[in-house]
Amino acid sequence: MQTNMMVSVLCLAYNHGKYIRDALEGFVKQKTDFPYEVIIHEDASTDNTAEVIREYEKKYPDIIKPIYQTQNQYSQKVNIYKEYGLPNMSGKYVALCEGDDYWSDPNKLQKQVDAMEQNPDCSMCVHKVAEIYEDGTANGITFPSVPVKPGKMSSHEFFMIGRQYSFHTSSYFFRMEHFREFVLNPPEFTKKCDVGDEVYMLFFGSYGSIYYYEEMMSCYRRGVVGSWSSKSYADMDKLIYHGHCMIDTLNSFDAYTNRQYRDVCVHRIARQMAITTVLEKNASVFIKKENREFFNSLSWMKRIYIILSAILPGVMRWVYVHRVNTLCKKRGIR
Repeated sequence: MQTNMMVSVLCLAYNHGKYIRDALEGFVKQKTDFPYEVIIHEDASTDNTAEVIREYEKKYPDIIKPIYQTQNQYSQKVNIYKEYGLPNMSGKYVALCEGDDYWSDPNKLQKQVDAMEQNPDCSMCVHKVAEIYEDGTANGITFPSVPVKPGKMSSHEFFMIGRQYSFHTSSYFFRMEHFREFVLNPPEFTKKCDVGDEVYMLFFGSYGSIYYYEEMMSCYRRGVVGSWSSKSYADMDKLIYHGHCMIDTLNSFDAYTNRQYRDVCVHRIARQMAITTVLEKNASVFIKKENREFFNSLSWMKRIYIILSAILPGVMRWVYVHRVNTLCKKRGIR
């Protein structure tokens, strides 16, 4: 392996034939003063994803370094990062981008390397991301959704920004030694979550400071067939399952960090409890004494909603489901 490689980009691709060219163009158009590589794991797609990747592999052999599968590894529950990603990555840093998303700024990698080199206490670098519809048109939503001061922030500041999922995977940039630890020796809390993006933020966010760029440097494609959002966001049973997974994850993370981020965990657990109890029509348990810490962390409007849900469980569940379905339709989620 090349020992002076600065960045290893890891891209997972499966049936992304309609989108993978955008991702590949974003990779090869990066302007850097250092070498970088793109490790693409092509997981036996049934469309033309592999064909497009081979086209770019031929044109950019020093950058595009695919791993082609003949049998789908994800369906066999293979740890792709451990078995195929990490063994083929030689960079000092790691960047992530799924095959249906793409980088829109040719200076993205250079900016993130500069930030990490100049701030050795930073364990992660992120930037603003635009959400787009499946067809590529913008929908006006961004990650993060609230104003964030650019530059370096503490772990606690990072965790408390906006909603639970404040930063998108296509902006994630880590140090290789931390990524290796994450893959080879994952803490228990990382095994409880059903969505990998969430545990990235918890693990790497707790490792050190985080550097944030206000510039929009990538795009997240919402509603792609087969994505988590398309499979789960409008499925109430899966939302309930996800909520319980997140509650277990956050309780485990709280123990892992010796309650260092207790207020963060309480805040996030409360938000998940608010969703699951309303959907399960048992919001009355949320207002019991043993859950008072979580209930009190909600805004007064959400507390009223929970109280109403305890009194009128069927009606308030219908209201929540209707709101989610409306949001899904607006955001192009099938």
